[in-house]
Amino acid sequence: MFITDPLAIWSLIPDKYEEQETKAPRFRVFGTTLIAFFLLEMADKTQIATVALAAKYSSIVAVVAGSTVGMMLANVPAVLLGEVAASDLRGRALRFH
Repeated sequence: MFITDPLAIWSLIPDKYEEQETKAPRFRVFGTTLIAFFLLEMADKTQIATVALAAKYSSIVAVVAGSTVGMMLANVPAVLLGEVAASDLRGRALRFH
């Protein structure tokens, strides 16, 4: 019986571990989440709704401010709770290894 699948052959080759210097993370959990949230939410329904409301009403500043405050009220507590949970989980995960 011959192995014809390249992935099967590749799995027989042992991995090589190269030790590298690790750098400290550039951003903590909050900063990483903030950047990821900004990038992922750029074309979200909220932004589309904000543009539609700004087009309908004359006060663009009030619409954008209201949308921004609403998003911050909804998301900042979740991000802060995630940072607390992540710091606690890292310690627990290290104890299991």
